[in-house]
Amino acid sequence: MHRQWLYDRHMTLATISDAASALDISIDTLRRWDKSGVIRSIRNSQGHRQFDLDEIERLRGKRAIRKRGEGGFSVFKSTPTNFVAIDLFAGAGGTALGLENAGFQHVLLSEWDKNACDTLRANRPLWNVVEGDVSNLDFTPYRGLVDVVEGGFPCQSFSFAGKSRGFEDTRGTLFFEFARAV
Repeated sequence: MHRQWLYDRHMTLATISDAASALDISIDTLRRWDKSGVIRSIRNSQGHRQFDLDEIERLRGKRAIRKRGEGGFSVFKSTPTNFVAIDLFAGAGGTALGLENAGFQHVLLSEWDKNACDTLRANRPLWNVVEGDVSNLDFTPYRGLVDVVEGGFPCQSFSFAGKSRGFEDTRGTLFFEFARAV
């Protein structure tokens, strides 16, 4: 059931296409926003959505603030701690950045993909990025120094979206490399 709100005779209304154009979004996006309550519409006698121009201006203002970088999301950062981490299957470093923001220090980031390693090195030149096969790594120098071993080993072998070959797929056996590091 669609929410109705009281019609004010003095309110100026816009059609859905005019409102979408004013907000620089698609009509489908505007419909979703209406259904989820981001913006409210009323229905005219033909059942078509109409939007209050004041509501449109309110949303345009909010979107302008976000484009300028104000009022958006914030990254919370902890003060550095004494916690030490190793990141296996590091990719471009998303999880490692999260741990860094939580105060962890990384002593090793392992990744086999050259482009991902280049990204890691470009974004964090001081990180110890080791490029290559994780099965060739010796973890004994880190024994007793590391608080957390984390990583996202390939999961396609276990996924319903994949072929679900599990340990029969070479990627599935990389779990054991993670376990060996721990």
